Amino acid sequence: MKGKIDAVVLAGNLARSETIVEEIKAQVSFLAPVLVFPGEDELEALAYGGLAVLKGAEKTKHYPPELP
Repeated sequence: MKGKIDAVVLAGNLARSETIVEEIKAQVSFLAPVLVFPGEDELEALAYGGLAVLKGAEKTKHYPPELP
């Protein structure tokens, strides 16, 4: 990226908070346009994903640790 930012994206339930969005915009809007996508219930999605693994409908994914 070399410091070239196309956009700063705010998503999820916290993006529904006008106060939070405005505070973040005040800090980062000089970097790039700020796009706001309020939305999904992330915790519910995580719970359904975990349930799918427990029921055997999906396999767990293992990610290697990041190297410095």
